[in-house]
Amino acid sequence: MRPEKIRIVFELGGDPAANETLARYINSRLWLQNQHQMAGLAVMALGMSRAPEARKTLLPLLEDATPLNAWIRMGQPFEHYRLDGTGRGSGIPMFVIAAASLQELGYPSVIPELEKAAAGHDPWFKPLFDSVAAALRAKRPEK
Repeated sequence: MRPEKIRIVFELGGDPAANETLARYINSRLWLQNQHQMAGLAVMALGMSRAPEARKTLLPLLEDATPLNAWIRMGQPFEHYRLDGTGRGSGIPMFVIAAASLQELGYPSVIPELEKAAAGHDPWFKPLFDSVAAALRAKRPEK
């Protein structure tokens, strides 16, 4: 998927019709070749699509600590969660963006996976996982 198309899907607020292509792009890891911004946008677009099948791509990313040079503004203080926890690290871990995307997706059934991820990463990131889990708990139950 071309970078400009990823940006368009993100700016449109996600689109379930694009999810299969976004998932292939994310899973291919082609973005490791200096396309970190596009990977972050693709992950967020999956969550914004609100499509339940996006969980299949997003949940494994909770274990991915690949540092991204991504600056995505969506009310999430991503820059606060740089790898060293001080805002001065080398990049924002993919799992931070994946957690934010899961919050956008809005399915409380992912809370156990968020809690597992919180336990597996540096305690500095626990407040992020806790806030995402709390936001999901506040949503209506899934149908």
